Amino acid sequence: ESSLALRLTHTPTDKVAVGEYKAVFEALLAKADPPTIMPDLDVMYGSFRTCPDATDRALLDQACYAVEGNVSFLAKDPDALGSWDTKTAEMAKTMSSQKRFPEARLWCVIRQLRLPRDVGTLHMHAWCLEEEFGAVL
Repeated sequence: ESSLALRLTHTPTDKVAVGEYKAVFEALLAKADPPTIMPDLDVMYGSFRTCPDATDRALLDQACYAVEGNVSFLAKDPDALGSWDTKTAEMAKTMSSQKRFPEARLWCVIRQLRLPRDVGTLHMHAWCLEEEFGAVL
């Protein structure tokens, strides 16, 4: 039996239940180093279900892989990590440019788990937190 996280990577977007979605991101944030605050997963789920942007789906899939510690993509291609780094950095920037700071922060958590020495990811995470809190005030 496969884990929830790995099963979700093969589940069509319209079939992903809110509880499953939340469970993956709660598990991801339990691994976050440094720890961070929980975003509003109900709002994120609503965007995931209604947004035609593949970035939302990619975020869920990469969160699933991070929760499982799955790095099998690295075994297939020695340049895969560099490509992954570039693509996920672009996705985090896309989310932040759309003012979707919680999603950008989650991209940062995923990136930090794979690239723990990447200081730029920590800076972006902190900047996104600042933007989120600035919007609340």
